[in-house]
Amino acid sequence: MRISTTAFNSKKWMAIGLLSLALVALLIVAACGEAATATPEAEEAMPEATPTAMMEDDDEPSAGLRPISEWTADNPGTFEEVEAALANHQGAEFNFVSWGGAYQEMQRLAFLEPFAQKFGITIVEDGPPDYAKVRAMAHTGNVTWDIVDGSGQAGITMGLEGVLEELDPAIVDKTDLFPHIRDAPWIGGGGSAFSMLMVYSKDTYPDGGPQPSTWADYVDKDKFAGRRGMFSSDWNWKHMVRYALMAEDPSLLNSEEGRASLAAMSPEQLDRAWQIVEELFVPNIDILSAGSNDCIQFLQSGELDICQTDQGFAFDAKVNAGHNIAICWECGHDVLTDNWWIIKGTKEQTPEKFELLNLFFRWTQEPHIAASQALYQPYGPTNLKSAPILSGPEYDLHRDFLPTADANLPYAILMDEAADGEIGGAQADIWFEVQGKN
Repeated sequence: MRISTTAFNSKKWMAIGLLSLALVALLIVAACGEAATATPEAEEAMPEATPTAMMEDDDEPSAGLRPISEWTADNPGTFEEVEAALANHQGAEFNFVSWGGAYQEMQRLAFLEPFAQKFGITIVEDGPPDYAKVRAMAHTGNVTWDIVDGSGQAGITMGLEGVLEELDPAIVDKTDLFPHIRDAPWIGGGGSAFSMLMVYSKDTYPDGGPQPSTWADYVDKDKFAGRRGMFSSDWNWKHMVRYALMAEDPSLLNSEEGRASLAAMSPEQLDRAWQIVEELFVPNIDILSAGSNDCIQFLQSGELDICQTDQGFAFDAKVNAGHNIAICWECGHDVLTDNWWIIKGTKEQTPEKFELLNLFFRWTQEPHIAASQALYQPYGPTNLKSAPILSGPEYDLHRDFLPTADANLPYAILMDEAADGEIGGAQADIWFEVQGKN
């Protein structure tokens, strides 16, 4: 099978080298150290450590602020003007849909609670996201979710399908975000950079004995007996095809050229990858699950021995909960982003809320606010200007869990989410078709 890509707004996406450079520029600085700290409530004696306290607030707005009606795409609202505009939405409410667990807890502490407290706005949390539900809401006009968190690739795919609102460029200035986020009109906000990777139980594969070290080991049950888990979700196609290519040829990780080929795959590579997924991966998967936390729970219950999750869940399980697991960084891990979307229909049905949601996106993208997520979990911001904020010994706890830490960067696949987004819908269909054959 061969899937051809289509043009996006008659404009060629930036080359993978630029995206990779942007990711490395931000995340390598983050690799100098990111660490968890106490929640804002626990830090009342040291308010300077909380995201809210890091902001510079004046008792009265500075003179000369433009009203929102005067903002334009060429001259968008400043951070000070955004905060002034948010004062007009005091008492409003919206919901925020994310993935739960440690990841959503990080978002709550870094973004939701500081915003709600500062501007007197209620945020109701919901989840997990369901991409089929997003599409259904857009098609039926019954939009009940306000902001949805999801991958950059999925956001671009659904944006191309016409089920997401284009953000207001007069409000949401994305100049300093990763290139694929900056250029996609549907995604933005306080996004995160993270990795999808293999984890395994050290009770099953203890230190001193053989342990998985490649994706080839995932499909080799003769060498590594045990039960395997993987995500069934539509978005997981992009990881499955890369895992498959790395399983067939682990040496792809040994060169920049090899890693770049995995970042933006050719049609021929995709054809071969799906063959490997169908013939080797799916027959060896014992549990197809819905999300990252399932992997950790199944490892702890003994229902799985090897599975797929992200480094945030792995960090929480290993460091905070003390579970006996290991991350196989050297197997190869996919670096990607999560961003936020607004479902099509919101602008027409609730224009005042649409304005508020755009203001929230812009506020959370501010460098010091975007960086604050690294206080709570080993995730990096997608704002390139956040990088200098992430240095310092207070971040040491997260260093080993950063996708681009010195020890982990040689095995990182810096995914071209723009290219993935252009072909994502068709590839997701293939993934479901392959699952259904087994």
